[in-house]
Amino acid sequence: MASIIANNIINSSSEISYNYNETEEIFGYNITANYTLNVADVAFENGDGFLIAGRNAVTQAYAKPEIVARIGGDEFLKARIESISFSQGSLVGSENVSITIVESTRLDDYSSTNFAKYIPSPHLINSFAETYDFSRSEDSYSYSRDISLTYSQGAGDTFLSDAKVFLTQYYFANRPSFGFQQDGISENATFDKDYRGLLTESYDLVNLSVSLNESFNSSFIDNVKHISRKETQSSSVDQKGYLSKTFSFELTSLRFDSQNILESAIKSLVDEVIADNTDFGDPVSIEKGIKRDGNSASLTISFSTDPNQRQGDLVTYSVQESKVGQFREYSLSANYKAKGKTDREKFNNAKELWISKKGDNITKVQSVFAGLPTIYEKNRNANFQKTEGIITENIVFTTDPAYDYQEDGLLKFKVTVSNTKKVKRNEVVFDLADLNDKLVINDLQSVGSAKVTANATIDPKRDLYGGKEALLARTSDIEAFVTGSKIFTTSDVVNLDLAQGTSSRTISYLYI
Repeated sequence: MASIIANNIINSSSEISYNYNETEEIFGYNITANYTLNVADVAFENGDGFLIAGRNAVTQAYAKPEIVARIGGDEFLKARIESISFSQGSLVGSENVSITIVESTRLDDYSSTNFAKYIPSPHLINSFAETYDFSRSEDSYSYSRDISLTYSQGAGDTFLSDAKVFLTQYYFANRPSFGFQQDGISENATFDKDYRGLLTESYDLVNLSVSLNESFNSSFIDNVKHISRKETQSSSVDQKGYLSKTFSFELTSLRFDSQNILESAIKSLVDEVIADNTDFGDPVSIEKGIKRDGNSASLTISFSTDPNQRQGDLVTYSVQESKVGQFREYSLSANYKAKGKTDREKFNNAKELWISKKGDNITKVQSVFAGLPTIYEKNRNANFQKTEGIITENIVFTTDPAYDYQEDGLLKFKVTVSNTKKVKRNEVVFDLADLNDKLVINDLQSVGSAKVTANATIDPKRDLYGGKEALLARTSDIEAFVTGSKIFTTSDVVNLDLAQGTSSRTISYLYI
């Protein structure tokens, strides 16, 4: 058999079409290839060796009804040249030829072809088309696959069942590894990954045609978590200088068990974001939700350096200084907040935190006011917000030593004194000699007087009458406030306020 050989290919294209000869009941396919060749590289031979080269070789091959051809890497065993066209090359002495070569192949067993392998009654097919489309934009990727199949009217009632067989066999079994480009996203979204896309199909029962479309849209594909994720970040600084940072995710499941996939992905992403932002501590808020269709979800995680917004165990406080008489007072306001799954758990945790930090109150004041003198607790009150899991405590400290806590349980021991000092008994007399008032000075002095009041506040955990007992035990301490050589007690009165836990003792004295 005659054969033609060409290696210098300038341009090429090829097309495969399937056909059915109803008269002879033969199914086959045609390969139609178009080439642009340099004539100087073409050779034509028979079984005895090379006969003709160049332009004449092409002309002789065109005249043959059947040839063997090897053009570049393409081989034809029973082909014919359908058309030739010579054109003058751009270089002197160079000539190109455009040829169309056709080869028809009969398929006695057509099931071996990828096209016909999954299609019932291929001899009844009028047309078949399959297209792929890919799109890449910023951080998103999409592809689509369209397929259409039309049977001849001879298919009749078998069309619908044959079309369904085709869709379930060919379309889903034949998923090529087509992609877009190696860019960090697209190569992970090829057809053979079999990710969850949107499928639409339609049937035309009149024209006996079926079409199917698969579309897929995604952002960054996480093959480990089986999700498509789109992530955005935002940061801001408020007027107080606190930094806020927010991470937002849009998630799409790439598998059909979407609920489980999304729940697992959300948990994993929360752990990853928290681990990467340890400088912020725990997030101030985590918002997550899975859409009703179960295929997509959203996740927002917010951080802040503002301690008042943070979740978890938190203690914040402020201190103010003021002057009261000869002493200074320091007002401490402390807030205790704890985390928990329920309101009860949050409050109980906040209560434990409050109790554990009580011993640090004076330290808190000292941390704000350096060089602080010795201070004593004057009063305190606490507010409990059980539903919020917050405890607020206000404590007033003073430099007044009267509030020094005593071993006998006295929270306060305050003494006030009112003195009437001794004075000389000078008197004015009327002198009858000159009829004038005259001052007579002598060494005699009047009696002095004093009233001492001692106030005591007892620890409520002690005996209610402990304040009275403490005052009675401190008689010598009270008398020490009276000056005089000889002291005489004129009255001694003790008053109790059991509701407030306060006691007072007032002693009146005369002294000389």
